[in-house]
Amino acid sequence: MNTHFVVSKGNLIHKCVENLIVPESDRFGHNVLSNLVVQNIVSDPIIGVKEIVKLMKNEYGVDITYWKARRSIGGATDQTFGNYNESYDQLRWYSEVIHRTNPGSIVELDVQNEIKHFEIIFIAFNACIQGFKSYRPMLFIDGTFMKGRAKGILLSATEKDGDNGYFLIFTLLLFDFFLVFS
Repeated sequence: MNTHFVVSKGNLIHKCVENLIVPESDRFGHNVLSNLVVQNIVSDPIIGVKEIVKLMKNEYGVDITYWKARRSIGGATDQTFGNYNESYDQLRWYSEVIHRTNPGSIVELDVQNEIKHFEIIFIAFNACIQGFKSYRPMLFIDGTFMKGRAKGILLSATEKDGDNGYFLIFTLLLFDFFLVFS
């Protein structure tokens, strides 16, 4: 007996309704697109949405919407650098590790527990505190505004050492948005 399947005659007329045919761009969901653009995110973390739309058209011949490209960038960024909100949740772990491994260090993490609002983290390592006692009595404070999802200010205080180099005293992060802590 023959165990092979052979088509001897075929009716090759396609009778599907046109409305049931899925457009090519719908086959590329944001999860699939995220996996395709990960390498582009690694090489250029600030790649634009319009560049992703052009990339999909040029490399894969697929027209995707602006919003689908934007979502794919978010997914690829999460795959590459980790989830944005979860990384802030790790600040609690980081402050505990600093206390455990650097006795005498000061870490203040301020979160409003009722509404899970992250506000401030202040870090001063014990070595920096001890070094401050033996350097020139002059303190330099510098800050920069943080842009992107996190709207806030990064402040740092430094002083000059004997070789006119800068010695970090503390770092302070001030944020103004809500985060979800698990």
